[in-house]
Amino acid sequence: MKRFHEPVLGGRVLEFLNPTGSGLYLDGTVGGGGHTRQILERCPECCVLAVDRDAEAIAEARVSLAEFDGRVEFLHRRFDRA
Repeated sequence: MKRFHEPVLGGRVLEFLNPTGSGLYLDGTVGGGGHTRQILERCPECCVLAVDRDAEAIAEARVSLAEFDGRVEFLHRRFDRA
């Protein structure tokens, strides 16, 4: 089943992180990839390590973030073990 999650705090997350330059960011609960997408769209030189313990979430995020290939790396693992 495909899920869609609109990041409710997306604006606040971007305001706090203020992604610029060629930074590396960690999304510890990537889910459907909403926050990761916002970071990558805002900062064309940035990369994201996308972590989730849910294999289905990782698979979904891979599909929804395919256009950012090479800028996002996925890790199927619990956040506290990443």
